[in-house]
Amino acid sequence: MEHGPAATDTIRCVECGASVPRDDAFGVGEDLRCADCAHGVAKRLHARARPSLKLTRPIATMAVLAVSAALFLVGEVAARQGHDGKLLHAYASLFQDMSVWGDGWWKHATSMFLHGGILHIGMNGLALWQLGQIMEPVWGRVTFLAVLLGSGIAGSAASWIMNAPVPTVGLSGGIFGLATFLFALRRHHAVAAAIATTRFRNSLIAWFLACLVLTFTGTFNISNSGHAIGALTGWLIGRAHVARRGKLDALVAAGLVVVAVLAASRLTFGSFDTAGGGKVSRSALRQLYLHSQQQPEPEPESRPE
Repeated sequence: MEHGPAATDTIRCVECGASVPRDDAFGVGEDLRCADCAHGVAKRLHARARPSLKLTRPIATMAVLAVSAALFLVGEVAARQGHDGKLLHAYASLFQDMSVWGDGWWKHATSMFLHGGILHIGMNGLALWQLGQIMEPVWGRVTFLAVLLGSGIAGSAASWIMNAPVPTVGLSGGIFGLATFLFALRRHHAVAAAIATTRFRNSLIAWFLACLVLTFTGTFNISNSGHAIGALTGWLIGRAHVARRGKLDALVAAGLVVVAVLAASRLTFGSFDTAGGGKVSRSALRQLYLHSQQQPEPEPESRPE
């Protein structure tokens, strides 16, 4: 009996025995399940892990949230002290500025933990907590931080390329990276399959489109390029995780961050409006800044003959 293409593209669920299309199955190798059973496996895994969750609390997630909240409070206090306060000067040094074209490349990372208001930090904090309390105990702190920080820094650097000298703040690039990391694993990990559902995907797309609309209508100034690059970075780390089962997560994240930061230090696009109403290209601004940082060569000392 010959099997046609339709038959070869169909698998039998190892749990319930149902025949489903291969593209709709979840698992690795011969351990393939239909969507219903994959979600059930995820629920059972979560139930078995529940008694030990106290030993695997999302410490990294709570630490990131604590740092972000502390810096937000510092910013509020610093703003009340006025422009001459030392605290405001120290707080402002964490933002992206023109020094990222020189020795301030690390500001792509610190700007992640800053937020533009109570609504901004509240929404980012809630989203990070919802993902972190599930993902960190399952994939571990190293992978969780690699995805969050790698995606966030890459998104921050990419946003600087597009929007310099306007700084980018917030954890949303890293949060988008966490979400796409799950989508990269959804056919290989039961927990990822349970989270990265069609409804979750549609919600993520709807939120991204809403950010585009809010930006183009001038309601909010949102870093959509940071969201997009953060999402791409998270997906790439997820594909590395699938290929090597987590052994390359931190290495791939570090490599992507280096590429993004180097690009942000050397590339600029577009122009911005000056206070006088004219336009200045960001590449010209970068060259002007780099030229201003060059130390003049000391004149040779004259010696009497």
